[in-house]
Amino acid sequence: MSSHELPAAPERLRGALRCPRCGARGLSGESARAVPATPDGRRPWPDDGALRCAHGHTFAVWRGVPDFVGGAGDAPTPFQRVMQLGPVAAIYERWWRPLGFWVASRLDVGDAIAEVVRLCAPAGRGLVLDVGCGPGNYTRALWRAGAATVVGVDLSPAMLERAVGDATGDGLCFLRASALDLPFADGSVDAVCCAGALHLFADPDRAMRELARVLVPGGPLVGQTVLLPRAPAARLAAGVLERAVRFGFFESASLLEARLRAAGLEPTDGESHGIAHVFRAVRP
Repeated sequence: MSSHELPAAPERLRGALRCPRCGARGLSGESARAVPATPDGRRPWPDDGALRCAHGHTFAVWRGVPDFVGGAGDAPTPFQRVMQLGPVAAIYERWWRPLGFWVASRLDVGDAIAEVVRLCAPAGRGLVLDVGCGPGNYTRALWRAGAATVVGVDLSPAMLERAVGDATGDGLCFLRASALDLPFADGSVDAVCCAGALHLFADPDRAMRELARVLVPGGPLVGQTVLLPRAPAARLAAGVLERAVRFGFFESASLLEARLRAAGLEPTDGESHGIAHVFRAVRP
């Protein structure tokens, strides 16, 4: 496999991709430039080749990961910029995510992953997205549960670097893209997971509309997010966090459901533990 090709990409994934700039379906590979490999055999990003749409828009590929954003991308929020730091990516899966989830819910993150997988029901599904995948802990779990192809999508190169390093097996792929402008055609994805990320996006409502757009009719969106605390002191602390780094909170589960409906999704399940909230909604 040449370095500009999508790793282990079946026809279903190739057929689902579209150019996020013009909407054109179908992307072709361009040969990688002659860049010396590093001692471990890896080529430096972004010189692993490129994908090009029919209208000439070009997207770099690094370590088999197409970059549909380029640069900082989408003027990320302060908290999203933190997520792009290499040291954060290095500790995220083992320390950051488990500790943060326990503080929010008093639950083990492994149990949370299992719940998301159960609600997503990936077994037998052809194409599943994990949007805001970070280092790929949910992505790998969804793939192990039986989906034919799982694509992790994230804005952070550092997180994707970790995800690719830990990925094994055909049908497990990663893309760099914005949740506000996904490089997938309308109705091309069987299920979407968005765990621990929806409240962090600069425009969660636009992100929800995008997630609804790419889903097939009847396809589920399964998410984990956070609700605004009820206790006055905790609400004050949440407000400080929001103003400092744009760590978003949804006002309540009922208002989140209303926003999901406004985005074109029908909520079917929802459960809260502390301020952590898991939900499932389907595209009608």
